[in-house]
Amino acid sequence: VKQFLQGMRYDLDNLLRTASRQTDVKLVYLGRREAWRNTFSEAVRVDFNDGGTATLHFDSRSKLPMMVEYKTIGQEGTMNNEVRYFRWVDFGGIKFPTIQDSYRNGKQSARVGFDTVSFNVSVPDKLFLKPANIKEVK
Repeated sequence: VKQFLQGMRYDLDNLLRTASRQTDVKLVYLGRREAWRNTFSEAVRVDFNDGGTATLHFDSRSKLPMMVEYKTIGQEGTMNNEVRYFRWVDFGGIKFPTIQDSYRNGKQSARVGFDTVSFNVSVPDKLFLKPANIKEVK
């Protein structure tokens, strides 16, 4: 649960919509940076009041996010995390990165690919009901 909450805090959507509007969060422009080898960006650091930070890298041409860097604390100690965003596709007027690569301590740990994305869809209430027994779970 702790890792999930840390990941949600540094999720791109949370950083752009929620954290950037909080009064106790500080945004610092870092300028032009090398996000990864031979790939340059314009970077902004998000400083939380408890000492946590995230660095957002934006493509200087498209102005879209390229990567988020942040640190988390796990059983192995402090871990450096990166999520890189690729192949931005328009879904109903909203651009979404359909490929997201995650790195932990410099090594790729996951790749997520999306074929379709839907926003603001209704979710049936039955998904949140506790099943009477385990056999009802499908």
